[in-house]
Amino acid sequence: MKIFLQDKRTQQYFMSGGKWAQSSNEALDFPNSDKAIEYALRHELSEVHVVLKFPDHPYHICLPLQQQPV
Repeated sequence: MKIFLQDKRTQQYFMSGGKWAQSSNEALDFPNSDKAIEYALRHELSEVHVVLKFPDHPYHICLPLQQQPV
């Protein structure tokens, strides 16, 4: 399984260095979903999904991130 951050509006995938790519092939693959969520929160990437892609399946799972009001 590969784990990515994806912009909700543009559908682009997060790369290192604050850049975005059209393809998940170029994206930063996080070691687990916790690390992806921590990264998004620490860098204030609020309009993203955590995307889980499975190599042997034609589908993926998008988990929206929502910041809780303080």
